[in-house]
Amino acid sequence: MFHKSDPGPGLDANLESIRLLDWPMRPRIQLSLTLHNLLSKYSKAQLSPSAADRAYGIARSASPYATSTLMVRAEYLFASGRNPEELISILEWMAEHQRLQPETWLLIASFAYYRGDYPAAYAAASTGLRCRGIDPPVGDALTRVQRFIEATP
Repeated sequence: MFHKSDPGPGLDANLESIRLLDWPMRPRIQLSLTLHNLLSKYSKAQLSPSAADRAYGIARSASPYATSTLMVRAEYLFASGRNPEELISILEWMAEHQRLQPETWLLIASFAYYRGDYPAAYAAASTGLRCRGIDPPVGDALTRVQRFIEATP
């Protein structure tokens, strides 16, 4: 059983499922999520660019436009600074096709804020806050983006 507080066994089980079950859809998508959780939990854990690309390729082979797959890839690209063109392409696709998900707007707002495009960041955060069913942590993060911008001279 996978538990977010200890993603190591989840990664082992995920890789074993992929090996044994001839690449079924669920373990392929779960691989990038498990790696994301592993990297989030253990700050000293590192993922080489080729391993990150491989995990993304495996996940995309199951469902090219799965929200979770695109979110994890966009977060990785944003944090690593790799392939800004790919990141922009993913964010543009998400803004068009996953616009009802507040997490989409949090990623877009964060990237725009990082680039110094404060009007775009504020607009994205506002759009995210208007989404239905917003989870409190995402809503809080979107509100923080707006407050940072309002406090910026």
